[in-house]
Amino acid sequence: MKNKIVAFWTQVITVSIATCSVVALMLYVIPSLPAFSSLKSIKEFELPDMYNSVLNSRPVLQKSDVVVIDIHDLSRYEIGDLIEIIGMHDPKAVGMDVIFAVPSEQDSLFLEQLKSCPNLVLANFVENSSIDDEQYYVSMSSYFSDYDLNIHYGAINLCAESIRDVVRKYQSVYPSDSGYYLSIAAQMALLINPDYQPCIDQEYIYYPSVEIEQLSGRDILNGLYGEVLDNGIIMIGDLYDVKDIFSTPIGKEIPGVVIHAYSLHTMLANKHITSTPRWLDWLIAIIFCIAFVCYHVWLLRRNSMIRSLIMRVVQVFIFCGLFYMGLIWFRFKNQYIGFSIAMMVIPIEMLSTDFYYAILALIQKIKSKLIKTQTI
Repeated sequence: MKNKIVAFWTQVITVSIATCSVVALMLYVIPSLPAFSSLKSIKEFELPDMYNSVLNSRPVLQKSDVVVIDIHDLSRYEIGDLIEIIGMHDPKAVGMDVIFAVPSEQDSLFLEQLKSCPNLVLANFVENSSIDDEQYYVSMSSYFSDYDLNIHYGAINLCAESIRDVVRKYQSVYPSDSGYYLSIAAQMALLINPDYQPCIDQEYIYYPSVEIEQLSGRDILNGLYGEVLDNGIIMIGDLYDVKDIFSTPIGKEIPGVVIHAYSLHTMLANKHITSTPRWLDWLIAIIFCIAFVCYHVWLLRRNSMIRSLIMRVVQVFIFCGLFYMGLIWFRFKNQYIGFSIAMMVIPIEMLSTDFYYAILALIQKIKSKLIKTQTI
């Protein structure tokens, strides 16, 4: 009896270690190798993306106070007129996701129009000199940023290395040698609520079931949507710039200016999302792995004819259970529970168990042949 127990737990521990090791290799080692760069998506897979997509399909939408105005077909002269019109409606905050790098002939009037708009935030772009450097500097800004216009500035950086990356988070504060720079959304949030405290760390953007109203700047120049602008929160940018469209967790590609609007909505609506620490994700995965291995080994020892079917049913049940547990928790608690590692563990565990028993059978076969040879 004692030998059976020892053998049982030896199998369980061996298979569990092998399974977790394979998952760790798939997540952290293999995708970083040049030959397997196409597997980067495995490393970047996050189960919360599926939560966002499911919740975003709900018919009940929360309309945001933030309004996005498109200026893709407007000249700088028309943008100035648009800013002047918006300023007449006493906006709470106006953010411009546009950098005017080169001067033009009519800029004296344009600058006056910018100065006339209250609570205006213009864009700049910040960078750090290296990945290890935590200090940022302004690398791109409008040519008149050094002028005494009494206008606020905010960084338009997005938490993405390329337009192919999924933008899940926003960063509010960028430390610098002279203090810090704020993102455009954080600067607007401070103008709206002076007591707002920007978070130093990156935070998740709340996307699902939020409706961001998008208006045409030309329609506003033609006298439409005046009631929407009254005491409004306005984000201005180009909705059709193909270089500024990014993937999001809700399964849609969204312009950068709209992502900034979602970030601002997250701040103003206090929709801050938390996530479980990585070590807890791994602890959950290891517990599920050991429990699943125990059941799998026990089932194999029973020599059941339908054990394969039973294991598949259990596998599907666990997959669905983990997904809906995480979905419901996120829906009501605004917290991501990292079940993605646990869900990866389950199919790999089955392969590890089959591989383990195949090795045992092969070793047993080799031993039998050796015994027969010695007997002869």
